[in-house]
Order: sequence, then C-alpha cells, then structure tokens
Amino acid sequence: MKFMPLVSVIMTFRNGMPWVLNAVGSVIAQSFTDWELILVDDGSTDGSRDAILARWGDHPGLRFVQTPPEGRGHALNRALEAARGEWVANLDADDLFHPEKLKMQMNVASGAGKHDILCTHSLVIGEQEGIPWPGIEQQGGYRDLSRQMLRRNHVNHSSILAHRNFLREIGGYDDTRRSQFDYELWLRSLHAGGRILELPAILTAKRIHARQSFEARARLRYVWSSLRLQLRYAPKLGARPLDYAFFIAKFLFGLTPRGVRRLTWKVRGA
Repeated sequence: MKFMPLVSVIMTFRNGMPWVLNAVGSVIAQSFTDWELILVDDGSTDGSRDAILARWGDHPGLRFVQTPPEGRGHALNRALEAARGEWVANLDADDLFHPEKLKMQMNVASGAGKHDILCTHSLVIGEQEGIPWPGIEQQGGYRDLSRQMLRRNHVNHSSILAHRNFLREIGGYDDTRRSQFDYELWLRSLHAGGRILELPAILTAKRIHARQSFEARARLRYVWSSLRLQLRYAPKLGARPLDYAFFIAKFLFGLTPRGVRRLTWKVRGA
C-alpha cells in the first residue's frame, strides 16, 4: 500500500543553492509528521538535487520530479499534479517553515471550508541561515482577509495551506504568466467563491536576498503586471471607485525610487 500523506508540501527550484537545504530542513523539522515533500527541480545546474539527496536521500517523505527548464508556473503545476495529500502547502526554496507551522494550521483547519486558502503571518529575513523564531501561542481561529486582497497581496506564498482538489478544480497556477503566479491564484480563488483566511501567528519566514531580481531589473514590469491583474479582477470581485483610485496610486508609488519608498515605509511605521 502506498503512503498517502495528509499534507503535500510542494517546493519548486532552479539552482536553489544555498537556501534550498535550509528550506527542506525546515519541512523535515516539522512537529506535524503526516506530510510528503514534492521537490520539482526545474532544470538546475548547481547541484541542488544532489545536495538534497546527499543529506536526506533515504528520507521516505521526499519525492523528486526532474524537468528541463520550463518556468515557475509549469513547475508549480507539476508539483500540484504530483501531490497526493488532501491538503497542499507551498514552500519557496529560499523561505522557511516554523517547526510548528503545519501542526498549528492543521489544528484549526476544520474551521475552514473546502474553497478557502489558509495563510499565516510571516517574518522577513535576510541572508542568514538560522533565525530566532519569536514565541508563539496556539491561535483559536483565522481572520478573513478576502476583502483586502484586491488592493494588495497580503499572503506570503510560503504560508498557504489549501485543499488540493480545490486548487485543481480552479485550474492550478496560470503558467502563461511570468510573475505573480500566487496573487493571480488567490484572486481567482475568491472569484470561485473561496476565502483567504489568516492565522495570526508568525509561522513562516520570507527571505529577501540579492538574487531576487524584480526590484533591481524588472520593477516597471512588476508594478505594471500588478495593476493589470487588479484591473482584471476588479469587476469580478465587486471593486468600488475608491479601489480603482488605490490601484493607480499604488502603481505610481511603485515607480518612485527605492529610497523614497523606504523612507515612506519608515514614516508609516513611526
């Protein structure tokens, strides 16, 4: 009889070193043990797969899918197709799970519907390997972020937990896109009648590092893509006139120099 896990964690990578080892390790360290980890190697040339196998090659929960370079959207859909669990969680190859992440989400998952996407708070980290996780307490339930999602993506892709069948029913990830595969999927799930529910505990770490290129090389394309995505879903999700004004203001703000945006963030947080 084949092992049928309750949760399938999906991870896609292309040349994921050095962070992919930390990411895989954070799944293996979970206190919740009823999982499989599906690793889609999207044409790596840096030895990522060999490094993972050298450390955890005999772990029964790891499953590899090897592909030529196809792109992130295709890799995510290959992972989703391979998933066997009732629930699917994603972990980007440079991010981390808190050791209690899956356990805490599953403890309250019964309060969510089958069309809901669950997420958590996230900690932003840099290039360090280990991080000091803040103390957490078991949370009693989720808060609904659905109405806020059209104005901004509040969800860290690495924090989600969703029913596998729902993600498949709505078509999985849009692999014709070049970026924001996650945000488009969240908006499409809302249009399909789902909700975005957040567990208010820091259970995921989002890593920001120099290899992430949208800020340095593709900022204009990124903010333009965001605006087009919001305008596409605005009528479907019942946007109000103030929402449209917010979209334009956010687009213009995104075009300002990075230093100006950082100064604004500091003033806002003061």
